[in-house]
Parts: sequence; structure tokens; C-alpha cells
Amino acid sequence: MSFLERHALRLTMRDLRRTAAIGLGIAIAAALITSVIMFGGASGSTVTRRALAGLPVDAQVLLAPAADAAAVAQSLAADPAVVATMPFELVAFDSARLDKAGTATQTSIGAIVAVDQAYTQMTGLFGVIQGAAQTGQIAISRDLATNLGAVPGDTIVLTLPGGAVANLTVSGIVDTTGADLILGPIDQAHRNAGSNAPTNVALTDRATLDALAAQIPAGAVPAAPPQAGGAISGPVASTEPAVRRELHLRYDHTQLRGDPVTAQGWLDTVRHRIELGGAGAITVVDDAAASLEPLAGDLLWGQILFVFLALPGVLLALATSRFAADATAEATRRHIALLRARGASAGQIRRVLLGSTAAVALVASVLGALAGAALGWVRFGAELTAADPIGLSVRAVVLSIMLTTVLATIAAAFPLREQLQAELVQARQELQRSRPPLWRRYWLDLLAIAAAAAVFLLTGGTGLHPV
Repeated sequence: MSFLERHALRLTMRDLRRTAAIGLGIAIAAALITSVIMFGGASGSTVTRRALAGLPVDAQVLLAPAADAAAVAQSLAADPAVVATMPFELVAFDSARLDKAGTATQTSIGAIVAVDQAYTQMTGLFGVIQGAAQTGQIAISRDLATNLGAVPGDTIVLTLPGGAVANLTVSGIVDTTGADLILGPIDQAHRNAGSNAPTNVALTDRATLDALAAQIPAGAVPAAPPQAGGAISGPVASTEPAVRRELHLRYDHTQLRGDPVTAQGWLDTVRHRIELGGAGAITVVDDAAASLEPLAGDLLWGQILFVFLALPGVLLALATSRFAADATAEATRRHIALLRARGASAGQIRRVLLGSTAAVALVASVLGALAGAALGWVRFGAELTAADPIGLSVRAVVLSIMLTTVLATIAAAFPLREQLQAELVQARQELQRSRPPLWRRYWLDLLAIAAAAAVFLLTGGTGLHPV
């Protein structure tokens, strides 16, 4: 170990109060940076979990007309990401009419769905709130009941795509709250165009729905759905089918990791795997990924805002360490003088002092980052568990150590540079010759001697005598 290295070590160890004061501010900054990074990861997991918690289903698997529903359901249930597979069928109708007591009312397009009791228990959708669901009859939504003025016991005439007509008796009222995503269009072009889900909805059993579907000719399409902002701008890639046979999936959300972007990557992987296993017999509509897509940008801006809110605290902590260094400037000057006396150059002195500061900053950053990680785990432990906890913790600690060490070293470099420059200027001033006085610049001493000699000669060389 060279003399300079030994001196840097002594500079760090001898003045422990100075070292502790500098290290405290750096440790606080490191802890704050680490906790902010871990908060960002925890907030991403929280946003993802809350966004998916409100979804009744995570994906809609649309079956091809010739697909074997039982075989597809068995294949989907074997996927490690799928925890529930629920059958769902929908038949669209073009209009509904009610004739009674000499009056007639009619409404526009709608849909009839068939789900079993397990579907309602799993998703909370299509619960009968008045009357009861009866085989061969329909329970209608409150909107359809209001539009037609129908009550249980009335008979509604439904016009199906292709022109067929079906008469069905109303057995009750069904709640369709939260079912817009499921009842709405599955084609992405229609979704992007803002197509609304039908409000005229009826619930029936699967056998009755299959009988209605058999009356719809192949290739028939339902009437166009109403648009949220008027007509669709631009071409629509495909029309919605009049008959939809689907399997609705619930995923294991404990397998989701991280923020919405990471979760979307996992959902895309699952979707591709399911579609590959379906061999063209299915199409997956990923409702979970669609719900997460608008959250990624909002979450990023929120995390950036939180970083800016924490930035003053980081700067204040680093300023505290610099204040401690400025308070010991006299001791630093003594060390500089000792190093100069030993023949050290300005560059060597700078390396010794900055190396000492960097060593203190590194140790303090490690301690502060570990403390910030521990605080993050205590405060956000549950959220961090779903966000790659080990990887996030390591990234937060490493980034915090690097950032605070570099910032602390830079913060110490500026006053040290000013101090070294000030000492060089002072030394040059001491070595520089001072400006000669006025009497020397104008040779007034020689002129005075010459004047005295002249006076002496003019007076005879003997001086003046009294009278």
C-alpha cells in the first residue's frame, strides 16, 4: 500500500465524526431512492391486481362452428394458467315485440344468452332478481322490460337474423350489471369503433337457445349495433356472428408478475399457447390484456411524478453530506498541506481526497440501500411478492448504490476543486513580487541626494553661518 493510499485510509478512519456526518446524508439518500424504486414495483402490482379483480372473465374463447366444445374445454382445463372453464352461448335477435291489451311495443337489437348456475356463481353475472329462470322461457333484463313494458307472464315475439320468429314467455327479470364486456362485440374493429353492448338481453336455458340457433340460417348476420359516437369511421374488418359459442376462462392471477406491461407479456404468452393448442378451432379474445393496456402509460407517469416528489429529499440528504464536508474544510486544508509537503501533486491530492469520499459514499450507500429495501419489504411486502421480489430488490439496491455513490462523489469534487484552486492562487500571490512604492518608482531618493549635494556646493561647502 502506497503512502497516498495509507493517507486516504487514515483520513477516513481518524476523523470519524466527519466520516459519520457525510455517510449519514448519503445513507438517507440511498434509502430514499431504494424505497422509491420498490414503491414503483409495488404500485405496478397493485394496479394490475385491482384492474383484473373487477373482470368477470379473463378471456373469451370463441369456438368455430365445427369445433367440439367438450374436447376444447378439456384441453383448456389442462393449461397451467387456467383455473376455470365456463361455457357461454349467445344468439342475437334483430327486434323484440310485445302485444297485449290492444297496445304494441317494439325495441331494437338484443341478445339471448345461456349460462348455467355455476357460471353465475363464479362470475356474479346474470342473476335472476325477480321471478325465476324456467326451462323453455326467458328472464329478461330490466332495460328490455322497461322498453317493452313487459312483466313476468307476458309473451315476447323475437325476430331472429334471417327472418325467423320465436315466441317466448317471460319468467323473470335478470340483472346484467357488469356484463357489457361479455355481451359486446368480440371483433377488435368493432371494439375500437366504440360499439355498445346490447341493453336488450334475455336469459334462457341451453336447450332453448340451441333451438333458436337452429332457426338462424348459415351466414346470417345480426343488425348493426348502435355506435357510441355515431357511424363507424373507416372499414370494419368483419361482422359479428349471429350465434356465438364460447368458453370463458379465469386465469390463475398468482402467476401474474409485475406491472401491467409485464402482466400483458404473460397474458400474451398464455393466449398464444391456447390458440396453438386449439389448432385453428378457437379464437381467444383477451379481455384481461385489453383492460391492462390503458394502465401502462398512466402508471409510468404516476411513477415519474413520485420520483420528482422524492427528488428534493434526495438532494437535501446529499446537501447534508456536503455541508458536513464544508464544516471540516480546515482539516482538509491541513491534509492538503501535509500531502504537498510530502511532494504530492494536485492530481494526487485530488485522487486521495475523492477516493476517501468515494469509499465513504460506497459503504454508506450499501447500508442505506439495504435499510431502504428492508423498509420497502415491511411496507409493501404483499405487493412485492407478486412483482418478482428478488429481482426488483436487487435492481433497486444496485441502482441506489451506484446512483448515490456517483452523486456524492461529484458533490464532493466541486468544493475540493475550488479549494485546491484557491490555495494555488494564494501561493502565487505570496510568490509574486509586490509593486514598488512611489518613491522608488520615481527615483525620489536619488533626486533628494542630488538636491542635497547641490545645496551643499552652492553654500560654499562649509554650511550656513549666522550673522
